[in-house]
Amino acid sequence: ESVIRQGTLGKARTVISGKGHLKSVVAE
Repeated sequence: ESVIRQGTLGKARTVISGKGHLKSVVAE
């Protein structure tokens, strides 16, 4: 299961995949 947490900046999101990979996603 993938977990999406909202960052302190609001637009920045930290995506954690089931394998434990960390990805930074910026929503415009």
